[in-house]
Amino acid sequence: MMSALVSIGARMLRFQISTASEDRTTVVGIRGELDLASGGHLKQEVDRVLWEAPERLVFDLSDCGFIDTTGVSLIVRAQRGGAENGSRVLVVARPGGDVRRTLELTGLAASVPVFDSVEAAVGGRREFQPDR
Repeated sequence: MMSALVSIGARMLRFQISTASEDRTTVVGIRGELDLASGGHLKQEVDRVLWEAPERLVFDLSDCGFIDTTGVSLIVRAQRGGAENGSRVLVVARPGGDVRRTLELTGLAASVPVFDSVEAAVGGRREFQPDR
């Protein structure tokens, strides 16, 4: 697990990335706020994971309290990189949460499958259909 204290002005925020791999699926869990201050840490981890070319790369945003365009861009970048090496990118976000709402408003939820749980993402059961 990668853990970082990210300094923003006078505030220190905890940002954690955990990675678990099993059966050609890698789950990258994000805890904290995914924004410009923390995005570089996630970019490094995603680049490492994509190098291994898993069949599925799941971004678990269940414990992510905030995502800005930096985070959305990283997921889009991972989707493009995954398409080049045969990895399918999936996202887990809590129903009704701010992160899921951001995914919907930016249109990302229409191009990257979004699930309610890691179990659903790994099992392939899409529990969420974005508004089109």
